[in-house]
Parts: sequence; structure tokens; C-alpha cells
Amino acid sequence: MKAIFLTSVLSVLFSLNIFAANPNHKVYSNIENNEYGCVKEYTIVDGETSKALRKIASFYDVNGNIQEKTYSIVRYKNSFFKRQ
Repeated sequence: MKAIFLTSVLSVLFSLNIFAANPNHKVYSNIENNEYGCVKEYTIVDGETSKALRKIASFYDVNGNIQEKTYSIVRYKNSFFKRQ
């Protein structure tokens, strides 16, 4: 009885995880290494219209410690509004 209950709960959790992502959105990444550390940028784009929706930029030092993380959202046509 416990095994049936556990199996059904796990199957529901896995099915929710599959449908959590939006298949119409694409994520483009850019990783740049330099002498000061690393910059990782992720841009979420609508797959149908190719318009940018969100942008996430993370700045790391040479040791790999995160220094700053910036979330940007699109307010107007193609300009990003930074939110920290």
C-alpha cells in the first residue's frame, strides 16, 4: 500500500516538472572569461516573435565567487529595465 502511494505521488511530481517549462521560450547564453573573472548572460526570448523577454547577468570574480546578479525585464520595445 505504501509503495503504491509513494509511486503515485512521485509520478505526479515528475509530471508537474515536465510541464513547468514554457516550450515557446528559448534561452540564449553568453559566457565571457577575462582577467577579472567571468560574466554569464542569459536572455529569454519568445520563440514565436523572437522578442526579448528577460535578461539575467551574473558577474563572478577570478575565484568563482558571485559578485553581482542583475535581472532585467523588457519595459518598452527593446529596452531593458534593470532590477536588482
